[in-house]
Amino acid sequence: MTKQLTDYLGHYHMAPRMVVSISADGDQLMGQLRGRPLLPLQHDGEDTFSVPKSEMVPVDLKLHFGRNEQGAVDHLIINQNGQDARGEKLHTDAGLLSGALESLQGDWLGSVGFPGRKMRIGMSFFANGDGSLGAYISSPDQHVSYIPVTRAEYADGSLTVQSEEVGAVYEGAVKEKKGRIVSIKGKWNQKDQSITLKLTPVSA
Repeated sequence: MTKQLTDYLGHYHMAPRMVVSISADGDQLMGQLRGRPLLPLQHDGEDTFSVPKSEMVPVDLKLHFGRNEQGAVDHLIINQNGQDARGEKLHTDAGLLSGALESLQGDWLGSVGFPGRKMRIGMSFFANGDGSLGAYISSPDQHVSYIPVTRAEYADGSLTVQSEEVGAVYEGAVKEKKGRIVSIKGKWNQKDQSITLKLTPVSA
């Protein structure tokens, strides 16, 4: 894989609950919308690609990767039938989040108990472009991903994640081992319920 292809790899937040993932299969760049098949991207020019028309993609679809003043790719513009949609790159670069917080980046999963059933709850943490903590919530058993988070804060071993969309707040205490966060245990508060939720990292 060339260095230029490496520049494009990552996840781009296009809209609430819509994230486009860019990966590579050897020297072939691939694009994927959550829950959809991987699609090969055709190189059209500098930082510009397209998706070849097919039965699966019957529209003109062009992708342009934008760069910041330092030359790093920081956003993606998708043009569909003449209409542009812009998505910011979700950062997982070491250094944007420091110390134990760096180990928080990635996917975490736990479950909460409701009368007669359990439900898994996932959280994904990343660094925003300004180095602050960002997050999404998911509900795998309800097949819902990328629920927007209004607030994600970490201080003095305590984590707070709030989503106004689902009316929930999670407040947890982290457990560290050798300077890395290995688990988070706290309360999932939603409506009139406060339920224990322990999160552990999802293995790659």
